[in-house]
Amino acid sequence: MYLRYFTFFVVYSLLIVGAVSFSQCPEDRQVNISTIGWDGTAWLIGGSTLKIVDNGFAPQPLLVKYDGSFTDVSFQLDIGDRIIDDVYWNGEYWLIHHSFHEYGGLIKYDGKTFRDIPLPGEPLSLRVTACGWNGEYWLIGGGYMGYGYVLVYNGDTTTDVSPESLMAAVHSLTWTGDSWLIFGVDPSWSDTVVQYDGHTFTKIHTMENSDVMDPVWNGEYLMFLSDGVLVKGYNNMYEEIFTDQFSALAWNGDYWLIGGYEKIAVYDGVTVKELETGFTGAVQGIAWNGEYWLIGDSTGVLKTYDGETFEDVTDQFKDALQGTESLERSSKPLLGYIQIFVIVLILIVIFILLLKKRV
Repeated sequence: MYLRYFTFFVVYSLLIVGAVSFSQCPEDRQVNISTIGWDGTAWLIGGSTLKIVDNGFAPQPLLVKYDGSFTDVSFQLDIGDRIIDDVYWNGEYWLIHHSFHEYGGLIKYDGKTFRDIPLPGEPLSLRVTACGWNGEYWLIGGGYMGYGYVLVYNGDTTTDVSPESLMAAVHSLTWTGDSWLIFGVDPSWSDTVVQYDGHTFTKIHTMENSDVMDPVWNGEYLMFLSDGVLVKGYNNMYEEIFTDQFSALAWNGDYWLIGGYEKIAVYDGVTVKELETGFTGAVQGIAWNGEYWLIGDSTGVLKTYDGETFEDVTDQFKDALQGTESLERSSKPLLGYIQIFVIVLILIVIFILLLKKRV
């Protein structure tokens, strides 16, 4: 009879400890790829992962190098619960902007160290919404709900040119070879397009919709996304090319690659052709390195594309993210066994004492 009680105590304790240990096991992180860049030797992949907290979840910045193997450098960032929105390379260093809701920051990264670049309104700066390099300086735009800024950054100092910019908030911008095109809203909150030659801001015209994403000038004409629609612009004339929900685009010198939800399309300047890809979310990161594309989506799927075939590198990518947690994860089973041993030992002692009391 006592043996039956003893067995019951041991099994019950194992179930309790096992349940507690199981509930504490970390789930697979949800990964979002929002941007990809190439620096001539390696890729930089940015986005976010989700951290489970008591009252929900919080984003954690994701930044990964890829030069044939993946290296997670996210732990080197000290920016709190932020998302890496975009990465830009100018031939010497990266600019990385991050945000959470309306607030954000900007970082200079030389491949070894990270340095914050001051933004207006710090420490509660409005998020960077657009950034570009023209060979001499960066033009940086920010904005949220009709409020924002325009900055010039030369790598050392930042100059606020917002007062003369004719812009209240910037949605996007691009360099066209001799001047900038800046899309956003003016002080009266009207959608507008402004040209900037490095000295003077000139309002070109008013648009019905300034929600212009990813404007890219390919040397002949402008391409951008507006409310998910692919638009071609030339001489201030705009033509809708494909009325579908796209989320990213890039040019490789020969054709455009356009990403949407679970899809990729190719545009050669005349026709749009959708490809079978196997993506499971919105394609947001697209970049070309001279040989092949690297493409990532909002579910962490990452693939290369050489113009003919796709190669899935998602598993290698996500395995690299788990590498920083390997010691923590490997120690938890050992901790669980120690807990079980201690609890069972205590129960045995209690059982023996009860036996002695009965005798």
